[in-house]
Amino acid sequence: MSTELLIKQIFLYPRPFILTGAGVSTESGIPDFRGSGGLWERIDPMEVFSAWAFKHHPEKLYQHSKEVFGTILEALPNAAHNVLGEWQQKRIIGPIVTQNIDNLHQKGGAFWVYEVHGHIRTATCSRCGKTVQDMQEIIKEQETGVVVPRCADCGGVLKPDVILFGDAMPEDYMYAVKMAEIFNHFPQVVLVVGSSLAVSPINSFPLSFEELDIINNAPTLLDQEAYIIINGLAGKILMEMHKMLIDFNGGKDIQVLPAGFIPGRLISIVEGFYKKIWREQEDHKKPLTKWAILQGDIELIKNLFAFYKEKGRQQRLEYYLLEQMEEKLQLMEQGLKQVLQKRKFNLQTTEESYLLSSLYRLVDIYNQALHIYAKQHNAESRVIKELALQYLGIAGLYNKLWELKGIKSKGDLASDIDRVEKLMMAKGLSINTTQALADF
Repeated sequence: MSTELLIKQIFLYPRPFILTGAGVSTESGIPDFRGSGGLWERIDPMEVFSAWAFKHHPEKLYQHSKEVFGTILEALPNAAHNVLGEWQQKRIIGPIVTQNIDNLHQKGGAFWVYEVHGHIRTATCSRCGKTVQDMQEIIKEQETGVVVPRCADCGGVLKPDVILFGDAMPEDYMYAVKMAEIFNHFPQVVLVVGSSLAVSPINSFPLSFEELDIINNAPTLLDQEAYIIINGLAGKILMEMHKMLIDFNGGKDIQVLPAGFIPGRLISIVEGFYKKIWREQEDHKKPLTKWAILQGDIELIKNLFAFYKEKGRQQRLEYYLLEQMEEKLQLMEQGLKQVLQKRKFNLQTTEESYLLSSLYRLVDIYNQALHIYAKQHNAESRVIKELALQYLGIAGLYNKLWELKGIKSKGDLASDIDRVEKLMMAKGLSINTTQALADF
């Protein structure tokens, strides 16, 4: 039951952030160094894996390079990495923020990953700053008797591009925090997978989100803050959820969801407004105009869902999501009718719409996220294009809702859309704006 509830929450707050820890990779044979029997029980990490230790005794780190780095480099992605990678490709989840250095999320198909503790793909010269692209070669040097690998250009010590105790947090950490800050202008979910949330400062990252859900095989330090907690192995639980999604899709593989298909977000917006009005009613206020706005927004979503069904959807999963959201919509509609009958309200139609004003802000959030991400020095073209498609899809949805309302849009997106097109051209990326605006 918890897995199905978690799936519903993911779609109610679509494309949630994912935060992963060591528990995601233990099923790939990478030990949790902090766990029982782990490396930290045999050595003092501050004496070997700290910035101070590396500066003064780099050979100590490399004495353990085969056990630590060799194991990681040989590992393959497991079910957890593969499911999360597929979900990101299919637009079920958003960015993955990982504490792991193993590159397994990327090997599992993920393309938008923030590595907040660095990675094991490369090493950097501590003297001249040159980057060495292949850590495998460095490990091989260890096997031939080289104690401390050095830069071929200047002879400086090569440091793996991982964060040691005492190192400053990398740019990816700052980028992840900034991106969360942008998206958290709307209620957002973060799903923590395979982390005890014991490591600072990343353990405070989930606290900025509206809702925290956790999948872990042991208690975490933030369990008391979580809405949903599922205990168990990450790969097993995520695979169960993935199979459930396939069942919802009529037994067929899941296709990429339309970029602007966010029925859950529309419902969560109106549901939040609905609850706010109920609270005001209990405070003996007179939110008559707000009830009228709510009534108009409920009708607007009903018209959109009717349009979706008339147009037809590409897969059964989309119909399933519409059915789930229609149930929530019906409950709100019933509550509204009860109030109108009890208070004998006679609501007048209004052009105002809480849904559309909120959706306009959401469109702007995606616009901000796109342009801020594009400025990152390590920005990936695929992420830039995907964010552009999601922005345009939601912008198209916004325009369609105004059309269904039967009045002219009160928010002109033309200049922002033009700016997105110019960004795509500057980045050498091809995008069909007309098709993207219709992808909802």
